[in-house]
Amino acid sequence: DIPLMAATAGTMIRQALESFILADAGMAERVLTMDDTVDRMNREIADAMIALIKRSPELTEQALDAIIVARNLERVGDHATNIAEDVIFWVRGADVRHQFGSTQAK
Repeated sequence: DIPLMAATAGTMIRQALESFILADAGMAERVLTMDDTVDRMNREIADAMIALIKRSPELTEQALDAIIVARNLERVGDHATNIAEDVIFWVRGADVRHQFGSTQAK
């Protein structure tokens, strides 16, 4: 669902920037948890579009466009995550890059 993915990525950017303005590491952590959702949506869209291409090759161009849009929205989420990780480091001095899913910085 690309519109839902776009809304989630937009929320991530807004919250990442707000966490920076407010120096709110808790809000930044919430951005990190949303990244998993956006990543999952990207995979689901890509899988669905690949299946569509196999069923209806005449829709390949539209399906590829949808995959590209989803990938770019996933990158928006990644940028929001980078901002959030920097906020957590700035506020708490904790480096949470590449580890948030397994061990949260406190």
